[in-house]
Amino acid sequence: MKYYKGCYPDRNGKHTEVYMSEDDIIDEYFHYWSMVMIKEDKYEMVSVKNCIDDWVVVHWAQEISSDEYWSNKQ
Repeated sequence: MKYYKGCYPDRNGKHTEVYMSEDDIIDEYFHYWSMVMIKEDKYEMVSVKNCIDDWVVVHWAQEISSDEYWSNKQ
């Protein structure tokens, strides 16, 4: 299992950090992401690996240790 720390601006433009495991990404992002890919006729791109890779890019994420993940997961 890999763990990531990503970031994004919240609704007010404030820098927000997010800590996600691969399972978290799949649970929270895969359905939305796969529907977007299907809508764009990119069926062949739909996979767990591609979903995680896309989340990492979109959230400027970097891989972190499981200790860092668990110490920051809320």
